[in-house]
Amino acid sequence: MEKFDLEKYEYKAPSYRLCKNRPLFWIDEKKYARESRYDIADGIWKSRQGEKDEISILLSGDLLCQENLIEGYRKKEGGYDFKMCFDYIRPLLCAADFTAGNLETPISHTAPYRGEILTHEGPFYCNAPIEYLDALKYAGFDMLTTANNHTIDAGVRGLYETIENTRKFHFIQTGTFIEEGDKFVLVDICGFKIGFTAFSLTYNSMQANMKKSGKNILLNTYRRQAAEQIYKRMKEQGAEYTICFPHWGKEYADKLSKKQMDMTDELTEIGYDLIAGSHSHVVQKFEYHNGTPVIYSMGNLLTHMNLRKSSMDTQYPVICRLNLKRMDGRITSEIAFIPCRIFKDIQGIPFTVVPMNDQLPLNDEIQRRMKPVEGKVKELLQNQEAIFDLDYPLEKEALKLLKQQEEEKDKRIQGLCSKESKEQKDSSQKSFFMQKWKKMKYRNCISTYRGMFRKYKDAMKLVSLRAETEVVKIDGMVGDIPLTHIDNDQHSNDITRIIYISGQITHLGPKAFKNFHTLESVRLFKGLERIGRRTFENCERMTGVILPKSLTYIGSYAFCNCKRLQSIKIPKSVEKIGRCAFQGCEELTIYCEKDSYADSYARKYHIAVRHMPI
Repeated sequence: MEKFDLEKYEYKAPSYRLCKNRPLFWIDEKKYARESRYDIADGIWKSRQGEKDEISILLSGDLLCQENLIEGYRKKEGGYDFKMCFDYIRPLLCAADFTAGNLETPISHTAPYRGEILTHEGPFYCNAPIEYLDALKYAGFDMLTTANNHTIDAGVRGLYETIENTRKFHFIQTGTFIEEGDKFVLVDICGFKIGFTAFSLTYNSMQANMKKSGKNILLNTYRRQAAEQIYKRMKEQGAEYTICFPHWGKEYADKLSKKQMDMTDELTEIGYDLIAGSHSHVVQKFEYHNGTPVIYSMGNLLTHMNLRKSSMDTQYPVICRLNLKRMDGRITSEIAFIPCRIFKDIQGIPFTVVPMNDQLPLNDEIQRRMKPVEGKVKELLQNQEAIFDLDYPLEKEALKLLKQQEEEKDKRIQGLCSKESKEQKDSSQKSFFMQKWKKMKYRNCISTYRGMFRKYKDAMKLVSLRAETEVVKIDGMVGDIPLTHIDNDQHSNDITRIIYISGQITHLGPKAFKNFHTLESVRLFKGLERIGRRTFENCERMTGVILPKSLTYIGSYAFCNCKRLQSIKIPKSVEKIGRCAFQGCEELTIYCEKDSYADSYARKYHIAVRHMPI
C-alpha cells in the first residue's frame, strides 16, 4: 500500500500539542493473540468454517471507552485489561457465525487517552488504548464499523492508527478509510455473501478543518447518491443480502428525528435489506418500513453513561440476532432481540455488560437486578412485532471459562470474608457491604448508615454517600476521626439540598457531586479550601451556592452546565479558577471585589460581574 500522507490533511487532535512529538504507534505483533475466523482473499472476507444452510449474525450498538471505564481497568503495573467487561457476553458473541459492533472511539497512541490528562483543547473527545481492541477480539467481534461522530476525535493520525490497528488484530472494518476504493466490505459467512456499509451524519463538526479531498477519502458521510452507488456496487459484486449501519438521530432521545425518518425512506427505497442504527445512546423503536426491518438504535453495548440520571435508559442495550436461511434458492430472514444490562459493579468488576440467559452462571444478586431488563427493553422498542430471543445457544468453551472465573471469584470473596459467620454472609445487609469490600479500593473503608469512608492520613475521606432523604447534612466527624475530604466515587444523586457541609472538610474532590440533576442548593462553611475539577458539573437545577472566605481554588468545569445558576459570590481569597469553570451558566453574574482574581477571570471569559465587598 502506498504511504498515507498524514500532512496532506489539516485537522489535528484536540490535544495535539500535548502529543505532537509522539511517533506513530505500532503494536507488538507477538504481544496479543489475534486469531480470526475470517480471512480476506480477492477483496472478500471468507469464513474458515464450511458452508451452512442457516447462519446467525449478531449486531450490537455503540462500543464506547470513556474516562471512568479506562480508569476502572488500569493495571497497577501499567497498561490496561478490558477483557472482564465482556466475560458475561462472550459466550453469546462467540456462538454466532458473525458478530459486528460500532467502535465509537479512536484507538490511537498519538493523542491522550480519555482520562489520561486533566484538560484538553476543544470539545469532548474520545480515545482508547490498544488493549480495548484486544478485549473486543477476546469477546468475539469479527467486524467493527467506525463511521460515527467520534471517529476523528484523535485527528487524522488517530484515524489512520485506528484503521491500521484494527487490521493488525484482523478485524473486518468499514466506515472510515485511508485509501481510495469501495466504501463497503463483502463477507462470505458460511456460504452467504453479505454486504456491509456504514454512514455517519456528523463528525462533531471536526471535519470542517480538513481539506475537502481528505473528507472524500477518509469519511463515509451520508449522501443518498453515495448510498445508491455503494448498494449498486455491492450487488454487482455478488452480495445476496445488504446491511447498512447509519449513525444518526439525537442523543438520549427515544423519539425519531426528521432526518432519521427521511434517511429511512431513502435507504429502503434504494433496497438495503436491513438497517441497524446507533448514536442515540438509548434503544429506539423497531419497525418494518416498506417491508424492510429498521432498528433505529440498539443503544450502547458498553458505556459508563448508566451513571447519568437524565439518561438511565443507557444501561439497557439490545443485541440484534439476524438469522438467515437459504430455501429454494432464496434467502429468508428472522430478527430477534437479546436484552442486556450494563452494570457499574459486579463482584468488583466495573462496567460489565450482561445478557439475559438462564445458562449463564449468574449469582442471586445479578439475577435480581436483571429482572426488569426484558420489560424495560420491550417498552423502549415500542413495537409488538419485536421478538425476544432469551434461549439462544452459548459457546461451550467460553461458558466453561466463565464458570471457572466465577468459581475463582467466589474463592477470593470467601478469603476476604473468612472471619464472617455463614449467617452474616447470607444476610442482605452484610451481602451489600461484602460487594463493596470485594473491590480493592474499599478494603480499608469504614461503613455507616450515612456512607462509606476511607482512612486518609490522620483523617477520613467520604467515598460513598447513601442518603435516604432529599435533604442531607454532612458533618465533620466519623466517630472520633475528623472528615476532611469528599471524594468522587459513588454518591446517591437523588439529593435535593445539602444544607450543611462541615468546616472541617477542606477538599471537595473532582466530580464529587457531578450529575446531581436534582441538587438545588449547597452551603459550604468556612474551612473549605478547594473545589475540585467538575465537582458540581451538570447540576442543572442548582440555583444557589455559598462559598466560604477560606476558599482558595475552584477547579476546571467545577460549575459547568449549572444552567439555573444565576449568581455566585466569590471571595477575595480565591487565587485560582480553572478554565471553563462556569461554562454553560448562561445567566450567571459573578459578585466579587474589584481587582480581585474573580474580577479578572469574569472579564476574561465575558461573564457578567458586579463589584461589592465580600
